[in-house]
Amino acid sequence: MRIGILMGSLPPETIGGAELQAEKLARFLARKHRILFLIRSNNDLPREEQRYGYFIKRRRFIGFPGLCIGFDVFSALRDVYKNRSNIDVLLCYDMVNGLIGALAKCLFHIPMILFIQGEEEYAPEGAWRNRIYGPIALSFSDSIFVQTEKMRKDLLQELSHRRIFAPVRSAGSRIQVMPNGVEIRGRRNFEGEKLVYVGRLTRKKGVEYLISAMRSVKEVDLLIVGDGPDRQRLEKMAAGLRVKFIGMVSPDRVYDYLEQAKILILPSFYEGLPNVILEAMSLGVPVIATRVGGIPDLVRQKETGLLVEPGRVDELAIGIKKLIEDDDLRRRVSKNCLGEVKKYSWDHVVERFENLIERVVR
Repeated sequence: MRIGILMGSLPPETIGGAELQAEKLARFLARKHRILFLIRSNNDLPREEQRYGYFIKRRRFIGFPGLCIGFDVFSALRDVYKNRSNIDVLLCYDMVNGLIGALAKCLFHIPMILFIQGEEEYAPEGAWRNRIYGPIALSFSDSIFVQTEKMRKDLLQELSHRRIFAPVRSAGSRIQVMPNGVEIRGRRNFEGEKLVYVGRLTRKKGVEYLISAMRSVKEVDLLIVGDGPDRQRLEKMAAGLRVKFIGMVSPDRVYDYLEQAKILILPSFYEGLPNVILEAMSLGVPVIATRVGGIPDLVRQKETGLLVEPGRVDELAIGIKKLIEDDDLRRRVSKNCLGEVKKYSWDHVVERFENLIERVVR
């Protein structure tokens, strides 16, 4: 099968959850299929490249407000047209690329799949471009992928209740669950001693609430792995606390810090199915996370972790203390994590992806 993938960028240009997942998935798929990424670039990387068996074609991206989206849509459609003989189906990450896929379907008769990576893409308070392009992308998609069953139900609810989605309510029948994958590494030989956060330092990640909770947690250190525009503000908040900012690390080095973790904490306001939770669970690291996006399908209360409401400092502090002090609960959660995460192994995920995409192409 010949699969075209429309997305913004790839590692190492952009190191985000969607980009890491797409790149890893492509490595596995390239063993049997022809994979072509059609991505943006605003630097001097080569226009065409081959890695790990898959192909990359980059188009120039202009960052001028008012011009960037129109120019990008035109450039992407041009690339799709030039490579249409090598594309049986388009997989489109996010609503902007979904718009491009919808236009390509109309113009070039190529089936398209919209892959939604987080609840921000359909939530009422999401970005304006999602509210504008979302109905178009949803309407023309042959299939819609979401990462968990909860996200499927949440999207169905949005389609049935929000006025902007009224023309595309029939899209609900095309929604399929397509989870993220993870390398199964197995239980660690020792238990870590740190609290660990991994992710971007932005307001939507809720790190300030975790730092505030650390004022009540005196007996353990917190490692904050990642970088972002809020770092300076968060460092000022953390002054005098047992909090260390590690900065940005490569995806492979994330496991070095998860090995040190007694607990992984993810206090986000918006998520899809976070890679770092899967990675932590693959090592048997208990997780405290917020009840958002697809997280509740993965983190079940007192079974595979603890769930708290976003923005609740008191709940975070209580949850951290509970898992630190209750050795039996922590060991039980760790064991359950190792069992639960097996269904997200790359072997299972790739097989499901192939089955779902073949339904669209045939």
